[in-house]
Amino acid sequence: MHMSPPPFRPRYELPAVIATVCGFAFSAGLLYPTVALMLEARGVAEDMIGLNTAMVGCGVMVSAGLLPRLTERHGGWPMLFVGAGGAILVLAAMSLAYEYWAWLALRFLLGIFINGLYVIGEAWVNAIAGEEKRGRTIAIYTTVMGAAFAAGPALVPVVGIADSTPFYLVMVVIAASVAPVLGFRRIDPLRGETARGGASQARFGPVLRGAAVMLAAVLAFGLMDGTTLGLMPIYALALGLEGEAASWPLTVMVAGSVALQYPMGWLADRWGPRQVLPACAAVCAAGGFLLPALEPNSLPFFATLVIWGGACFAIFTVSLMLVGRRFRGPALSTASAALTMLWGLGAVVGPWGIGAAMKASGPHAMPILLAVVFVILTVGALLFRAHLPTKAEARATHRAAGHADAAQ
Repeated sequence: MHMSPPPFRPRYELPAVIATVCGFAFSAGLLYPTVALMLEARGVAEDMIGLNTAMVGCGVMVSAGLLPRLTERHGGWPMLFVGAGGAILVLAAMSLAYEYWAWLALRFLLGIFINGLYVIGEAWVNAIAGEEKRGRTIAIYTTVMGAAFAAGPALVPVVGIADSTPFYLVMVVIAASVAPVLGFRRIDPLRGETARGGASQARFGPVLRGAAVMLAAVLAFGLMDGTTLGLMPIYALALGLEGEAASWPLTVMVAGSVALQYPMGWLADRWGPRQVLPACAAVCAAGGFLLPALEPNSLPFFATLVIWGGACFAIFTVSLMLVGRRFRGPALSTASAALTMLWGLGAVVGPWGIGAAMKASGPHAMPILLAVVFVILTVGALLFRAHLPTKAEARATHRAAGHADAAQ
């Protein structure tokens, strides 16, 4: 018999954990375009840049497979600091080794370590989010995370690509991002849930069976996220934007992600995910098909990027909201890891495959292939809408789970 967790959490816990995830987000936002532009400046081809980008996703998938059991055994707090320390060491090595194949291995290791900040932080946020406003709470989290992403590419023209300054900056940001959670070591909600003993709940089978549509949505999001982060600057260069200004389209796209998340979270709370998820997928498909027809560096071009980025990131927001409603305790950290693995798979296949398609068919292969992916997701989300809970169903499931915990 045990007492259920207290309904109230310390006042600054949520901002502190969100700050930790922002360390991951800023790092990705700055390093993806920076490394891509560094490699392009050295004459590396698009497909090889895509392969280098994909190594981060490979590391993310490996890390996500290990984190649930490690978190169940040791708690989330230690995993955050192992991830931060490992990422800082890898970045230090990248700043010293300016060689393509060395960076290939180091970016794989970076994906392994830095993913701990993301998976653990995300599960922690979901564990302490209130149910009545879960969509909006998750939207605040994804908005702040998106702002951290946006700060990365926005700083590329300032930081530059001529030396190791980007790596040093990211090292400082990661170290600062984990500092706020120092005060919450004793109230780690993931460790508290798993300290009860018994059989492991950190198993992927139930998650895969119970969240197939959400996982497919995150796979599509990972394809677009990894591809645009790694190859959007290359796409911009091919369209005529020169030098470090090639980071502007990615900055604008991520700004759309930031601006639209809270409205999308409000809609998800009000209408339910059955309506919002397929609508976002359809908007992503339309944006991908529209981009090649627009004049580069024009207002319609950038407006489309804003909406495209916002709708794509909203797919992730809604998926994360659903995971928080459906899973609890160790299963929640496992579900977060599963989402990350699917994101990682998309982040591997997208930059590598679409980079090769851009080399063979031209730059517009990127938005067109991504549009096709979202057409498939739209059709799948509509065909399997019954597997997505309505707002009322999701709340009833969560209340039942809470009563079951209290009765133990």
